[in-house]
Amino acid sequence: MSAPSPSRNFYAALLVLLLSCLLPVPKRITSWLGNLTWQMLVPFTDPLTAVSHALRPSPEPFSDDNPAVRQLRESLAQYEARIAQLEEENAILKFELRALRDIAGNASSARDAFRFLRVRRAGQTPSERDGRFHVNAGSNYGVEVGTVVVIPPTQFAGLVSSVSPLTATVNPVTSDHFDLIEVRVDLVDTEFGDDPKGTLRPAGNGELVGLFPAELIRDRNISPGLPVRLDDSKIGEGQAGLLVGTIDRIEPNDTNPLHARIIVKPVAEPQRARILYLMVPKESRAFRSQPGNLDNAGNPG
Repeated sequence: MSAPSPSRNFYAALLVLLLSCLLPVPKRITSWLGNLTWQMLVPFTDPLTAVSHALRPSPEPFSDDNPAVRQLRESLAQYEARIAQLEEENAILKFELRALRDIAGNASSARDAFRFLRVRRAGQTPSERDGRFHVNAGSNYGVEVGTVVVIPPTQFAGLVSSVSPLTATVNPVTSDHFDLIEVRVDLVDTEFGDDPKGTLRPAGNGELVGLFPAELIRDRNISPGLPVRLDDSKIGEGQAGLLVGTIDRIEPNDTNPLHARIIVKPVAEPQRARILYLMVPKESRAFRSQPGNLDNAGNPG
């Protein structure tokens, strides 16, 4: 009998392997075969892996230990901070522009006698225990005692109580020492002169309080959220209509049931406002135009 040829042996082994793939094989046997195959391939794969690592340098990690990476991170942080600052300044300028347009749009003929002087606070916190603070414009810029202070867009913030050549002291409307002011509750679809009128005084906690007839509050549908505007002849006709605040709540008055307490809260706290305008009379006797007093926009430097 002749010996089987090598090709027949190869095909027979291949057939056995294929059939074995279809049969269930214990896991320990497949694991043993895998380990055996890996051990057989190690002599070939290890040199190839070493050559691959030698030809391809490993990338440098992006860590702060790398001076170049650290410098890039610092530059990025500086650019992000600068962008945030520019965005904030741009938002403030847009807000001021809208405020001035609002003031101009609501201006009466009496208000045309004033110019709006933009000022900065002289100090970050109230300068006096009663809440008064200073701004960087005084008599050299036409500011006088009684000059009205406005928070943009049209909120009445208080009055100037004293002046020096370069600074002025502001007595905010929420200060305990501020006088009574006459106001009107701004109702919808009603002329300003027909709106309910009353007086407010500081409550000592940043709010203003006043007594209004309970019947009037009921009949005119006065409710929280309505704006309250200045209408005080002692302060001036040109300032009529400036926003004092909004009605925060209405409370019963135990001592006088015929009247109710209206509590008004300013939209912005005068002592914390960053942007302020002074309504300076155009014909102020104290103002003397001198070179260097004002910048090109008519504001103190």
